[in-house]
Amino acid sequence: MSVLSPVPVNLTRKRSPSIAFDDATPPSSRPPSRAHTKRYRFSKHATERPSWVIDRDVSTRVDSRIDGFTRMDVRFPNNMLAIARPVGGLMRSGGFTVLCFLGMGGETTLRSVGAVAGLLENLSAVSYGVSLGRVDVNVFAVPIIHDSQGMLTKRLGLLHPLGGGRVALDAIVVLDAESRARMVLPIGWGARGDDVGNRWENVVARLVRGVEWLRGEMAEIGGREIEMLMG
Repeated sequence: MSVLSPVPVNLTRKRSPSIAFDDATPPSSRPPSRAHTKRYRFSKHATERPSWVIDRDVSTRVDSRIDGFTRMDVRFPNNMLAIARPVGGLMRSGGFTVLCFLGMGGETTLRSVGAVAGLLENLSAVSYGVSLGRVDVNVFAVPIIHDSQGMLTKRLGLLHPLGGGRVALDAIVVLDAESRARMVLPIGWGARGDDVGNRWENVVARLVRGVEWLRGEMAEIGGREIEMLMG
């Protein structure tokens, strides 16, 4: 099963404050409780989820497919080579991990991801390129994971069907703090009718906007958990 085929999601319709409280007692002249306000605020945030961000409840946990102890070489822009690093240790703890898979034409996209890597870092996201073969790391501004055995690429369903197992599909995958694939953005391929959205410049714009939304979701979930703990 590929992360490219999440369970279809029916987006919640935007509700007015009066509808949002229809499961409670009729509203009085007093302001709603903090719990009601919090629930409505989170519901509103969820309905504004960009269409290319996968709903958390139906997203795929990547750590169920990839052994976090699987080791791969990582080459950094300063030419430093980290040999046999565990994949699990590369993921951003408490944040997001951006994986830009290099196929037959993803170099331009990876350069663009490198250009916004600082912005993504400020949004708690770490960025990597993923390549089946050796690439000139000096051309890019992000570390490159050398997926020599195709383990990472194959488990995420991103091997090119006509590449004989040696070519990846150009795509960007974003994992959240729970190792869930929350965005799978094809580059130059994908759903028919979305040719404009799949162009590299639009993919990068969607990446940034999507990570911004996910960070807001993460903050709201954290706020709800703190509120529950405080009673």
